[in-house]
Amino acid sequence: MNICNEHKSEVVYETRNCPACEIQDDLNAAREQTDRVQEELDAAKAEIEEAKGEIRDLQQQLNDR
Repeated sequence: MNICNEHKSEVVYETRNCPACEIQDDLNAAREQTDRVQEELDAAKAEIEEAKGEIRDLQQQLNDR
């Protein structure tokens, strides 16, 4: 067997392309994508809360007239 130098220091696979490393790369890519989507979701939630506050302010202004 050959030593996988990509992500691990143990003997894992006989050929050049280690399937464990490929899976790990896929998982890391999925994690990064999930993190980006979560950031977008958090930003959207903040925008919604800001819009709700603006709506409350406008409703109060209309009620005060």
